[in-house]
Amino acid sequence: MRGLTCAALISAVFSLAACNGGAGGGSLAGNPTPTPVVSVTPTPLPPVAANLVLLADSTQLPAIGTVKLTALTTSNKNVALSGQTVTFSASSGLISNVSSNGVSGADGQVTASLSAGVDGTPRTIRVTVTSGTAQATVDITVIGNQARSVKIGAGNKILVPSDTQYSDPHNVLVTDAAGNPVQNATVTLVITPMNFYQGRLAYDATAKFWIYSGAITLVKPSVCTLGGLGNPVSVSPPVVVTDASGFAKFDVNYAKSFAYWVDVELTATTTLIGGSVASDKSQFNLKASSDELADEKNTPANAISPFYPPVCP
Repeated sequence: MRGLTCAALISAVFSLAACNGGAGGGSLAGNPTPTPVVSVTPTPLPPVAANLVLLADSTQLPAIGTVKLTALTTSNKNVALSGQTVTFSASSGLISNVSSNGVSGADGQVTASLSAGVDGTPRTIRVTVTSGTAQATVDITVIGNQARSVKIGAGNKILVPSDTQYSDPHNVLVTDAAGNPVQNATVTLVITPMNFYQGRLAYDATAKFWIYSGAITLVKPSVCTLGGLGNPVSVSPPVVVTDASGFAKFDVNYAKSFAYWVDVELTATTTLIGGSVASDKSQFNLKASSDELADEKNTPANAISPFYPPVCP
């Protein structure tokens, strides 16, 4: 080894490397480990709505009320699509109650509500729904601020809440110009006496009923001035709010002794969005229970008028 020159040693090393790199030879470090091949399956993107339909349960919107909106997302094969993001917008009014945060369910639907908001004036509201590139619209007409109506209604039965009291059930109905019920309308009720009567009742064996007997004298309320003009009748509650059907219920209450002997006037007034006012009046005589007036053995509480001078309510 001592006889080899540096140059000869280098040459021998390169020759050995070349020999190991040839066919059938192995590397000085051994055979390399093969790299494994990993197969990746891409996650398919959800289908995008090809069709979008917007439906409204009514094309007329009362100033106080709502219209239900339904957006339906489908594929190009008209299959309902879930997981679609749907956005509602309106040219005016208020969109609320959007279902599932605006994402369609298995039925492909997203629902919402439209109200007129604080502006009850007649107008057309255009509602638009968007899902991806699909879009649909519908026009809704606000009708609630046109002429309105409030009507007083009554039944044919008298309630007897106590031994001394009658209660006559009534209701009011508030509608808009198209006859649609107006919800959440506040109605104020006022009842005043018109006429008082003097007289008596007697039991009629033929009619089997307590009926007027003898002369009946009209006494105007202005005649009864002792202690000021009294009111023997009240309304409960004096202020009512209509429900989704446009109705609100209340009772006319009075003592049994005043039945038959008082005429009253009932006034119902409502003020709606926009400042319009609607009212109705009903005039009637205070009723008595037919069951009690059919009882011959028990003299009814109203057998004698309470308005003989100087008795006033």
